[in-house]
Amino acid sequence: MENPAATWSFDHGTLTVHHLGKTVSLGRYATHEFAAKAAAVYFAKHQARKKHSALPSASCAGGTLSEN
Repeated sequence: MENPAATWSFDHGTLTVHHLGKTVSLGRYATHEFAAKAAAVYFAKHQARKKHSALPSASCAGGTLSEN
């Protein structure tokens, strides 16, 4: 099954993003252009977090910590 598409809407000055099954209101913006930039930043940050969460943490990596 594919992940749901990341979308956003700008209605009556309010920006709402729809991402990974969640709907999040990101507040009010004066113009559509500002809202588009804010949505792009939101998606970029959340895509980066998703990628990093797939990496093993340092505490899980064997042999990386020395024991005294």
